[in-house]
Amino acid sequence: GKPARALGLILQLDLGARFGVSRIRFFPRNSAEEYPAPDFPFQDDFIKAFEIFINDGRRETQVAGRPVFTSVLLETQNNNAVADVLIDPQYVRHIQIKSQTTVGFEVAELQVFGEGFVPTADFHSDIFDMGSELSVWGNLRWEEGSAGDPIRSQAIIATRSGRDSTPVIFHRIRSDGEEVPWQDPEDLENGSRAQEIALSLDEPSLDLREAEILYRDLSVEDRDAVTVTQTQWSRLGTAEKGTIHDDLDNWSTWTPPYSELGQVSAAEVADGEGGVRITSPGPRRFFQFKVEYTSEDLFSARGLGSLSFDYTNPALAERIIAEITPRQAELGELTAFSLVVVPELRPGVDRGFNSLTISTPVRVNSIGRLSMGMPDGSSVEDDFINADLSSLPIVGSNFTIVALTDDHFQIEIPAVASSRLGAGEVTAMEFNFECVVLRTGTEFVVEAQLQGADEVAQRAVAGNALILREGGVTAVEDPSSLAVQVEKRGGLLINVHADPRVVTPNDDGLNDTATIRFDVTDLTSGGDVAVRIYDLSGRLVRLVDDNSYASGRYARAWDGKNEHGDLVSPGIYIYTIDVDADAGAAAKSGTIAVAY
Repeated sequence: GKPARALGLILQLDLGARFGVSRIRFFPRNSAEEYPAPDFPFQDDFIKAFEIFINDGRRETQVAGRPVFTSVLLETQNNNAVADVLIDPQYVRHIQIKSQTTVGFEVAELQVFGEGFVPTADFHSDIFDMGSELSVWGNLRWEEGSAGDPIRSQAIIATRSGRDSTPVIFHRIRSDGEEVPWQDPEDLENGSRAQEIALSLDEPSLDLREAEILYRDLSVEDRDAVTVTQTQWSRLGTAEKGTIHDDLDNWSTWTPPYSELGQVSAAEVADGEGGVRITSPGPRRFFQFKVEYTSEDLFSARGLGSLSFDYTNPALAERIIAEITPRQAELGELTAFSLVVVPELRPGVDRGFNSLTISTPVRVNSIGRLSMGMPDGSSVEDDFINADLSSLPIVGSNFTIVALTDDHFQIEIPAVASSRLGAGEVTAMEFNFECVVLRTGTEFVVEAQLQGADEVAQRAVAGNALILREGGVTAVEDPSSLAVQVEKRGGLLINVHADPRVVTPNDDGLNDTATIRFDVTDLTSGGDVAVRIYDLSGRLVRLVDDNSYASGRYARAWDGKNEHGDLVSPGIYIYTIDVDADAGAAAKSGTIAVAY
C-alpha cells in the first residue's frame, strides 16, 4: 500500500569475464530513439539521481569472494532520460548502479560498451587424426602478429598427443550405480556393431574391472562408436551424469609453453621451415594444440596468423626404449656412460631406422665400444676408443661416427628392420662414451633416423631398456631412465682456467690468443655471464663476452688487445668471470701473462 523508497536500491551486473569498458548507458521504455515503445509512455520515469561503481574482477579486488566496488560517477541531479556515461577505458567485470533518490524509476535497457582487447582468451584446435598408423612429430612453427605494446601481451602455445580421439572422458551412471564411459545400449542403433559392443560391456555377469579392460582394448574406431560424447553427456538426466576427467591413460598432458623460436614468417610456415621440436609423446595417432592469449594492457594483444607442424607416418618403430647408466655422476667430472637402446617394431608396418643421434650436455670426450645384438642371437661391434674424433666421419666395420658437436653425436648403425619383444626376437644396441654432466636432472635425448628419407626423427622414450635387452617382454616407460643426477657442490662456476697462461700476440701462429675455459652449472634457464680482462691496477682492459648462458661448457678467446683493438703492454693481466642468475651469483678469476 505504501510507495517503495528507491533510495539505496542497487542494480548489479556481472559481465561474466573481464572486458575493456568505456561507456555505460541505461534508460526506461520509450526514451531512446532506437527503442521506441509508444504503448508504454514511461520516458519520464528515469532515475533522477544515481551513482555508478565498477570492479575489474581480479582476485585482488575482492574480499571474501565479493567484489569491492570503486565509484566512477555520482550524479545527484539527472535530467536526461537516457543516462549515457563515459568512463576511462579500463578492464571491468562487475557494474553497480545505486539509486540516490526516493523517487521510483524504471530501467528497461542497460547497455555496456567496450573497446580494446580482453585480458585472456583460449583457443583449442580440433583434434587432428593422422590416420590409422602411428605418427612421429617433427617441428611446430607459427606466424604471430601484435597490436599495441608487444611486451605487454603473449600468445602461449602448447600441444598434446593421444592414442584415441577423446582427451576427455565423460561417464554415465548405470542403473546399478556404477560409472562407465560407454553409452547405454538402448541409445544405439538396434543390431549395430556399436550396440553389440555396448551390450557385451554391460553384461550383468561381467565384473566392472573386466569390462573396463575390454573397453580399453577396443580399436579406436570401435571405442569411438560407443564412447559417451560431451553432447550425449549433456543430454543425460541429473541422476545419470557421471564424472568428467582428462584421459591421462591415452592422452599426454599439455606441454610447457613452446619458446619464441617457433615464431617464423608466413612463408616459412607455408614451406615448413624452422620452428621448434614438438615435445608431445610419439608415435601417436592424434594431435591437438592450444593457444592461450594474455594481455596486460587494454590496447595490446597478440594474434596467430597461421601454424603448421611436421609429422611422419608410419613411424620408424612402434616405440624405442632407451636407458642410460650410471644415473649418478660427479658434477663437472668426466664420466663413462653406457646407453642401451631397444626398439619394438610391428612387422610389415614400421619402417625401421639406420641412424641414432644422442644429445649430450657437452661435447663427448671419447666414444668407445658400440655394439648391436640381432634378433637371431648374433651380434656386431666396433671400438672407437682410440679414434681421433676431430676428423669425421670415422668408419668402422659396422658403425660409423658421422657427426660430433658440442651437444650431440650421430652414429650410423646396421639397419634395424625387426625387433619383437613378445617373441623374444630383440634388437638391442649399446653405446659407450665419456662426457661431463653440469646440471642435476640432465636428460640424454636419443633420436632415430632413416638415412636417405627426408622425414622427421623419432625420439626414444626413457624406460627399462636394460631389462628388455636381457629378455624382458614388457616395456615400461620411466622418465628417470635417461636422466643423470649430480650432487651440487661449489658455486655456479667450475673448471675455470686459461690456456695457455702466457700469450705472445705477434701473429706467428703460436700462443697468439689465450682461451678462457669455464663450466656453468645448475642453470636450467639463462644467466648473465660476463668475461672481463683487467690490468693489475684494476682498470678494465677488455670486455671479452657479455651474454646469457644456460648450464654448459664454454670457451672465450682473448687476443691480447684492449677495447680499441690495440695490443696491450707486456705484463700480468687478470681475467674475471661473473655469473648472475636467479639461482644465485658466482665469480672466478685468474691471471694471463702477455709477453713479446
